[in-house]
Amino acid sequence: MFTRSLVDNRNGFGDGVDLLGAPHGDQDETLTQAKHGSDDSIERMAGRRFQKLISVLLICVGCGPASAVQEPVSPNILVVSIDGLRFDRTHMGGNENPSSPNLMQMAQNGISFRSAFSQSNESSYSHAALFVSRMPNEIGRPEYLEFTVPPEELTLAEALSDIGYATGGFVAGGHIKKIFGFAQGFDTFEESSDFGSFFETVPTALRWLRKQEPGRPWFAFVHGYDCHRPYAHKGIFW
Repeated sequence: MFTRSLVDNRNGFGDGVDLLGAPHGDQDETLTQAKHGSDDSIERMAGRRFQKLISVLLICVGCGPASAVQEPVSPNILVVSIDGLRFDRTHMGGNENPSSPNLMQMAQNGISFRSAFSQSNESSYSHAALFVSRMPNEIGRPEYLEFTVPPEELTLAEALSDIGYATGGFVAGGHIKKIFGFAQGFDTFEESSDFGSFFETVPTALRWLRKQEPGRPWFAFVHGYDCHRPYAHKGIFW
């Protein structure tokens, strides 16, 4: 699913509530309660907070004040990659459980492309195809441990940078790192720990967004392995 929205660049991003949904000053207490609660309560809390975390990023993209458009403007562009997420496990993809209410709301209020498919089951190949707009085997030899995006390829970030966009990439390590060529065209490119979470990349992306120059369009790529194996890796609640 790809969404595009016009955003008033003059608007900043508020600091009143932390990204996990707790007011500043209550974070330590909230996390302590989560660590000492039952497994079920921790799981429920983690689920609610993860939804809020992604919601903060997605909602902030469209939270500019209303203003009359005087002339055509370049839209801000946000690409969020939930690595390893199967479409049929989302609510909008047929899952009877309300597993992804925020994605469902975006699909209902925007455009959902039901015939869009990943070009590979590997993160490096599929993301390379996404940003270069070519098949993985046209980009490079598909050797999993050696595949990189060659410097001569024109990436989406490079194309947008050439026309004046500020570009920021916030990735959760793995095979989407700079050493594999994915930093091409990004003014800022931040990597979390390998196979990291949106709990790491979203706060970094929001800090970057707050610093953007008013009136200049931006392109942000935010990536997380929260649905990717290993499923029990150490995180904020463990």
